[in-house]
Formats: sequence, structure tokens, C-alpha cells
Amino acid sequence: DGMENAWEELHFGTLERDGRGDFDADGLTDTFEFLTQNNPNDPKSKFPFTIEPHPTDLDKVIIRFPSALGRVYRIQRTSDFINWTNDSYHLGTGDILSVSTSSESDTQNLESRLSGFRVSISLE
Repeated sequence: DGMENAWEELHFGTLERDGRGDFDADGLTDTFEFLTQNNPNDPKSKFPFTIEPHPTDLDKVIIRFPSALGRVYRIQRTSDFINWTNDSYHLGTGDILSVSTSSESDTQNLESRLSGFRVSISLE
């Protein structure tokens, strides 16, 4: 189910959860809450992912998000929100990660150059 048994026992008191459910009805699956180390019993527990303009380079943005030890974070980008490509990989430190990356893709078409971003999380 993608969740460590000890974490499941701690938060649910059972190993019967399959990871696809949303125990606290906050819109995040139990597996996602495990990967982000959120509290699956608290609907206010979220993964605060932010994108901000770079303070000195207008062609870049800074992506910030909390990280957990034992996790790999992949920054992915898209210009159409259908096809995603890997931009960079980062190991979790237990602290907030700040990643600077180009805000535009390398294409010539202006509409295609604007990028969307997401963070994909997996176990190390």
C-alpha cells in the first residue's frame, strides 16, 4: 500500500488501510500523507508547496516545500499540464527545501514556454 507498517499502526491503529483512501477527508490520500509526513487524522495538515519569483533573476523561480528524511523529491515541469518532464532531483533533509529553476521551457513558442511545476515524492 506504499505506507510503512509502523506509521500505519501509529496513525490508524491497524494495517487494514490500503493507501488509496483519505482517512481525514482532506483530499489527500493516506499514501500521500505518509510520503509528505502529514497527519492523516488532521484535515488541516497539508503539503505547503510554493512558487515565488527569484529575487535577482527574472527568468527563474524558487520552489519551496517541506522535506522528510528518506524521501526523494522530483521537480517536474510542463507547458501543457499533460506531459511532464523531470527538472531536478533532491533528497529530503527534514527541513524546507528551496529549489531555483528556470521559469520557462526552451521552446520558441511563447505560449509553450510558460511552465507549470509539481513535486513528485518517492521513498529513497
